[in-house]
Amino acid sequence: MRKLFLLPLLLLAACAAPAPKPITKPAVNRVPRVSLFCTPSARQVRFDAMGIPSDELPVSVALDSKYAYVLFTSRLLRVPLEGTAVEPEMTIGRGNDLWVDMDLDPVDGSVWIATDKSMLRRITPGWESQKLAVKAEGTTKGETGFDNIRVDRDAIYASPVCGKDGVWRIDRSGNVLSSAFPVGEIEIPDEPVSPAELRCSKVRLERDAHGGLVAWDYSRRKVYQVDEQGSWSETDPGFFQGVSIHPSTAKGADLGSETEQWYVAGQAHSLFYWKGRPAFLGSHASGGTLGTATVLILPGKGSPRDALDQCEGKFILSAATTAERYAAITGEELILGEMAGAPNLP
Repeated sequence: MRKLFLLPLLLLAACAAPAPKPITKPAVNRVPRVSLFCTPSARQVRFDAMGIPSDELPVSVALDSKYAYVLFTSRLLRVPLEGTAVEPEMTIGRGNDLWVDMDLDPVDGSVWIATDKSMLRRITPGWESQKLAVKAEGTTKGETGFDNIRVDRDAIYASPVCGKDGVWRIDRSGNVLSSAFPVGEIEIPDEPVSPAELRCSKVRLERDAHGGLVAWDYSRRKVYQVDEQGSWSETDPGFFQGVSIHPSTAKGADLGSETEQWYVAGQAHSLFYWKGRPAFLGSHASGGTLGTATVLILPGKGSPRDALDQCEGKFILSAATTAERYAAITGEELILGEMAGAPNLP
């Protein structure tokens, strides 16, 4: 009888036990996805179809009201924007210098090219090529070369690879008018060495949202603007605040799903403006069923946000925009589109 009495009590205790908590999956990181450049109406033209050898790599793209320009390491391509047929023009470097950056002259529309030697190249609107030697005191032994160039109405501004100053102001004849942003003490070796072995500038030349020239000190998170006399003054860093060019950490998008992709965050390497809003191209994302994507770094209030551009699995190397059009390049092709039919930034 005692055993029969205990059995109902045990059954009641079992019924009163709390139910186990449901297992919750970690939250999935939903990074916005968009396809800014590869719209249905965009033109995509392969470089090899325009006579560019497959071993020549594109460096950057620029855009004005008439042409799209694509810079290669020893070649400049110019493609008219009007018309349906692609009729490219090319000029080829005939020397041992590598072409590393370009900008359009707001005065006459010339293309100015920075090289890895102590010279600049100018391609006139008439498609004539000129070389300008640039020399200044206090640079590395031999030919210093440049890695960044922006052209303003008063002068050309270029960043030497490694020098005592991070930015040179150069006239259109190749004379150095002044320099700014001292790097600090540099011990100039007797033999040429790689730039990585020297203390180099952490200042990068960019454009603000109004097209003005600014110097972005990304190491100290400061921004400087220049006047017509070449004098620099610190200004509000605006959207540059919080943006980094150095890889920081690995991140994942859509984790645990078939569209999962991984990328390195914090690597802003190319600034462009999309319908008036700033955006940086970052590293590439890969994995899952979507192939390759381009990381977009979107400045705003607080920390920048990430987004992924799914351009048919292509990695965007550089982009340029006007109010009406955009141009972008991958390793194999030029993409041209109209802003009117393009999506907004996420």
